[in-house]
Amino acid sequence: VLESAVVGVPSESTEDDFLAAVVLTPGHDVAETDLLYFLIPGLPHFMIPRYLAIVPELPKTPSEKIQKQAIRDVGVNSSTWDREVPVAGQLRLRLDAVEPDMKASLGWLRGDQVYVDLLNTTDN
Repeated sequence: VLESAVVGVPSESTEDDFLAAVVLTPGHDVAETDLLYFLIPGLPHFMIPRYLAIVPELPKTPSEKIQKQAIRDVGVNSSTWDREVPVAGQLRLRLDAVEPDMKASLGWLRGDQVYVDLLNTTDN
């Protein structure tokens, strides 16, 4: 990740959701789920962005400050990744890939799988 910005966007509920706009380092590619997994150990559940948008550049002022209002104005669109929309096979973490002290903060256990509630997955 070269740079990023997080803004609040309107939600269906009473509170805003977070939208993270991310600029990748040239020549690199990363899946949205990988970015989300990177954030899980370091942030509390309520700070994990619901939406991720990979963008070519962030809007900036002439003095190089990020224009967060411009990101809010674009908002959530069809190219924005939503962590609450299940993607088959990508949202389930294996228990052996999780640090023991992280298990309690990630979600709930069943068998040899950790299910992450913040991703809104279901047990099939």
